Amino acid sequence: MGMVMCALAVNVIISLIIPLVLIIVLWVKHPVERKKIFLLSIAGMISYIGMQWGVKEHGLAYLFNHTKFQDFMNAHYIPYLLVVAFAGAVLALLPELLIALVFCRRQLSFCKVIAWGLAYGATESVMLVGFKSFWTIIEWVKGNGDQEISTTAGELFLSGYERILMMLIEIAILMVLVYFVQQKKTIQGSVIQLICHTFVTFLPGFFIAFSTSNYYEVFDRSTTLVFVYVILTVAAVCSLALLSTMQYSIKDGTVE
Repeated sequence: MGMVMCALAVNVIISLIIPLVLIIVLWVKHPVERKKIFLLSIAGMISYIGMQWGVKEHGLAYLFNHTKFQDFMNAHYIPYLLVVAFAGAVLALLPELLIALVFCRRQLSFCKVIAWGLAYGATESVMLVGFKSFWTIIEWVKGNGDQEISTTAGELFLSGYERILMMLIEIAILMVLVYFVQQKKTIQGSVIQLICHTFVTFLPGFFIAFSTSNYYEVFDRSTTLVFVYVILTVAAVCSLALLSTMQYSIKDGTVE
């Protein structure tokens, strides 16, 4: 149980504390850009919450309740995953384009986009991992620690590692979109964002599906997790390299 609590604490730190500290560091180191860093951080949070609200709370709920989408999911699970991933990519793209084209135009520097992407990724991490981890720790501290936790400590640590990878990937995708918008190639940037965001969301579920009985357990769960994390790690390393090369490519017309 001690290792499980340690893994949960690490997930809270990764999901919330580290991104918050990084955004504060950006805010302190760039005094001229503080207002936009703050506003874009809020925008990142709201855009992810809106995407979740649109896709899961209302979009999927409506389809399940008013159509035969449940039958489609049961009969075609992998296409269902692709549909959901694409819908999420579209709803993530729309507010990003609105902010980049209407509100910020060419007033987006590298550090502003980093703060924006960090806030988006941190909100995703908190909603998927951090919130549950935090409340599990609270219940344990309050003396309700006898509740059974089905996930192993190893998988909990991996979920924290996954959050780091996903934040890097999402920041890089956003950076590419902003770059193409600034180069007046919005359509190309939008297509790249949709493709990358769709597949980075779709591929983990795709591989995990083949470890279930419905797909004949082609891979055992350990092998599946290796596939997923190797792909995400490679994508995150490429994202880090991309961010490093684009550090001076994103221009802000208001900052010298």
